[in-house]
Amino acid sequence: MYGKPFPEGCVIDDADVYVLDFSFDAKTMWDLIGRARKVVWLDHHETSRATALSLYEQLRGDELHAVSDRLVTFATPKVTMVHDQGRSGAGLACTVLARDFVDAAETMEGWDRVFDTSRVLRLVQYVEQRDLWKHKEPGALLSADEFAAGLRAVWQPLYDRPDLYWSEFLATDPDDLIEKGVLLLRSVERRISQTLPHAEKILVHGFRAVCVNNTDMEIVSDLGHRLLDAHPDVDVAITYSLRDTGWSWSFRSRDGQARKLAELLGGGGHPDAAGANKVPGAPFTIGSGGRETASR
Repeated sequence: MYGKPFPEGCVIDDADVYVLDFSFDAKTMWDLIGRARKVVWLDHHETSRATALSLYEQLRGDELHAVSDRLVTFATPKVTMVHDQGRSGAGLACTVLARDFVDAAETMEGWDRVFDTSRVLRLVQYVEQRDLWKHKEPGALLSADEFAAGLRAVWQPLYDRPDLYWSEFLATDPDDLIEKGVLLLRSVERRISQTLPHAEKILVHGFRAVCVNNTDMEIVSDLGHRLLDAHPDVDVAITYSLRDTGWSWSFRSRDGQARKLAELLGGGGHPDAAGANKVPGAPFTIGSGGRETASR
């Protein structure tokens, strides 16, 4: 949604609006704040930190605010903002919005009657580790890859029914997802192995890259990291596909180049995991036999 207008049919005026795990551009965010009755913005993408700092400087009150290298947050009667690069969107939503549910239920016991708290928090922990790519670090929850694969199996059939998806997700036992994921990962590994040999090395906007066409959205993140492992001499791994709405590009890197390249193409994201959409025309030419070529 970054850089795009409000979705068609979206009710903004005098509404309570929640912007979760993404950001509109600065101009659109200011427009939103001016029109809505209440705005809650929770995000963790580095691309939107400048917008977060701008809102912080101009809107924060004397209380309930903090800023650091990782965190920018404040709360006023109209606007609540938490921009935390150390958390995932799911983690922020669970932490911040849970208070609304607890208030509505009057007590934490009331919250526990609504959700099995320990199970839901474990679900969110798995999502956060995977989103921040920390599931390989020491101390991470076991079976995070299997969990992610199982989660996709629940999500895909309900992609167009978010109301049903969230009820299914919140009612799920993480161990059931892990069990499904064990079998699914075998299929994921086979599809990645079939795609890797078709990658080409290129030069795009000055970045040494390896790229491959991929229409299988289930393997995007893992394929990007496997491309980096297979080609240690490149700066960025790129997977791309042509959809009904235009080109979609996904970038992975080791030292922050992914976000830099995404921003050049009108996108954004994290330093080493970013993307761009609707890029007009192919932004580079792919040479045959892995030959690097100059960007257009």
